[in-house]
Amino acid sequence: MEKIMKIISKVELTVAAVCLVASTSMIFIAAVLRRIGNPINWSIDISLFLFAWCIFLSADIALRDDRLVSFDLISEKLPKKFNKVLSTILFVVIFAFLALLLVYGSILAYTTRIRTFQGIPGFSYTWITLSLPVGALLMMQTVIYKIIGFYRKKEDTATTEELIFDGEDD
Repeated sequence: MEKIMKIISKVELTVAAVCLVASTSMIFIAAVLRRIGNPINWSIDISLFLFAWCIFLSADIALRDDRLVSFDLISEKLPKKFNKVLSTILFVVIFAFLALLLVYGSILAYTTRIRTFQGIPGFSYTWITLSLPVGALLMMQTVIYKIIGFYRKKEDTATTEELIFDGEDD
């Protein structure tokens, strides 16, 4: 499972970074070209596409690395065993929410299959809406990984950074 997580982490991090840089670059180039009187109308559509994918892939990376906003004032005071059970319950609730996102995101992706971008004829809006179920599926996998990690030794679960940069000579 560790090798699969390592591959997924590398791909996610690379794709998210490329999407963010490309989206930012596209917006900058479009602004400059608009200013000199030669606007490119499809730049906003491509930027939206890239940014949506960047957001959902980055959300999974943040979830895996415990970098999401949290309020742990109460959980710090609880016994470790109870905290583990409480965290598991919260991850099960998160998993249920992600399952709903997967189902309804898939329905949304299917219903938008005939909608095309204004500036890019032939490019289906489904490519943006697919980021929702794909991101939910990736986060569901991370939640399972996290729950399993609670009941193993702490060393057995790794962050994205550890997965990518540790043991690169494998």
